[in-house]
Amino acid sequence: SSVIARLLFLLRIPPARLLTRSSCRGSSLAQLLGDWVDQAMSPKTPIQQLDPETSLVVGTYASISDAARALGMVPSAINMAVNKGFISAGYRWQRVPASE
Repeated sequence: SSVIARLLFLLRIPPARLLTRSSCRGSSLAQLLGDWVDQAMSPKTPIQQLDPETSLVVGTYASISDAARALGMVPSAINMAVNKGFISAGYRWQRVPASE
C-alpha cells in the first residue's frame, strides 16, 4: 500500500481522484494508471491567441505550454483563459477549431 501511495505521489495523482470518479469503479489500479498516462501523453491541442476587441486571430501555438513559454507565462493562466473564456496576457484564447 505504501508503494502505491508513493507511486500516486510521484505521478501527482490525488488518491481521492482515483476513488471518486465513477469511471473508476471496478477498474484495477493498473488500468487507472494506464488511463492516466494515456491522458497525460495525449497529443497537444493547438490554441489561438485572439485580440480581445476584434476577436481576430493574432497568433497560433501548438499547445498551451508552447504559448506560455513564448510569452513567459505559466501554462495554467492560459489554460484557465481557454477553458473559462478569461483574458490572459491581454488576449482571449481558444482551441483551434477542428475545421482548420
